[in-house]
Amino acid sequence: IKYLKRTQQANGSWPDYQNHEGGVTGLCTLALLNSGLTAEDETVRKALQWLRAQKFRGVYARSVQTMALAVADPPRGAALARQVLETIEHVHPFMAYRPGLAWQMCGLLGDEALARPIRRRLAERVLSIARTQVPDEYRDSFLNRNHANRALLAAAGWL
Repeated sequence: IKYLKRTQQANGSWPDYQNHEGGVTGLCTLALLNSGLTAEDETVRKALQWLRAQKFRGVYARSVQTMALAVADPPRGAALARQVLETIEHVHPFMAYRPGLAWQMCGLLGDEALARPIRRRLAERVLSIARTQVPDEYRDSFLNRNHANRALLAAAGWL
């Protein structure tokens, strides 16, 4: 906690890695919230303010941003998670390469009836990619050894 508080930039963010703009700030914010700090803590408040002002295009940054905002404010977070999941489904031909993020966001919806069809569509997409894009010799690994893909398929009742 001390390290994160010390390394936060004046604008509320943390330095990013190339091609993952915003991801580090989302993860640092999640870490602080999961450590027991609340949205009222000055460091967390500044990070949340910065995250709310961002309009990320990338799946990773949007997903981590959404998770941090949802943990800080669960009622508003569920609506945001639903909106981001719907956008990701339509804009990105897949999330199958990042299903774990979508899977975690489904948990933020707070309503299994809303999460179930999204998880099923993600599982269908994973199967479609396995059939059309993954070479035969790697298909078993893609479907059964990849933790996120396996979890999606199991939740859809296909394992």
